[in-house]
Amino acid sequence: MLLLYEAGLLVIALLFFARQTVFEYRGFLYAVFPSVGGRQYETDNLLQLEEVGRFIGRIHQIGYQHHFSTRPTIGVDEYLITPRNILANTPLLPGN
Repeated sequence: MLLLYEAGLLVIALLFFARQTVFEYRGFLYAVFPSVGGRQYETDNLLQLEEVGRFIGRIHQIGYQHHFSTRPTIGVDEYLITPRNILANTPLLPGN
């Protein structure tokens, strides 16, 4: 997020506390952002959709220029198979 902010994109930057932006609480990682109002794009407004497309393109160009050691993997196992197995074996659902 800081790379995007430093590149001049209109994004909300993380807040720093004691020179850190990512924190851990009971095994969960989290970050703190300022509360900022926004607006929703109109999906039937082609000019706004073109602007969104350019914005996403700039995000990808910035990401392409840097190596991220903590970038998560997006794949079938992480998003389908593992969650399905967790749900299938949980005692919280009836019939398990």
